[in-house]
Amino acid sequence: VEAAACSDAAIALAMINQVRIGDRVMIIGGGSTSIGAAAIQLAKIAGASYIATTTGSLVHQVKRTTEVNDVITEEIEWTKEPKYLEEKFDKIIYVTREADASEKAEKVLKSTNEGGQFVKLSSFNDKNTDVQCLTRILRLLEEEKLSILLDPASPLPFSEEGVESAYDILTSGSARGRVVVKIC
Repeated sequence: VEAAACSDAAIALAMINQVRIGDRVMIIGGGSTSIGAAAIQLAKIAGASYIATTTGSLVHQVKRTTEVNDVITEEIEWTKEPKYLEEKFDKIIYVTREADASEKAEKVLKSTNEGGQFVKLSSFNDKNTDVQCLTRILRLLEEEKLSILLDPASPLPFSEEGVESAYDILTSGSARGRVVVKIC
């Protein structure tokens, strides 16, 4: 099931490719999404020394399913947090298609001269994921170094009811990971 749902991880890998050993990384808007959860794991594998992520109300899920150093809820104004202003991030990965946060992120991101980089999801799609990228993701899955965050309802049966449930989860915006319909 995870292998069938690995396209989000491949997109995350394309976004994370710039992370270097020792980088401080913030992942905005996705600690509880399949792309965000994969980005967190892949940043850790790449050697990031510190990872923070933003999330809505799912703090406990994010802490339980990922190895982040800090989970930032919507109530926290992270652009004013002294710990982020004093020790800025090397990379900020923006894994949501919602309103752009680049202006806010500039406050806690190192300058480009210092190696700071802001990476947006809108720059990536399945076309950015080539065979090598997918092969690497499948190898990491096989080695159990990476896991795909699946929505708790997944996998759903390949039936009229199962497909309708998957559609309802996706259109409601309540998916908490990749929604999968199992064909066999």
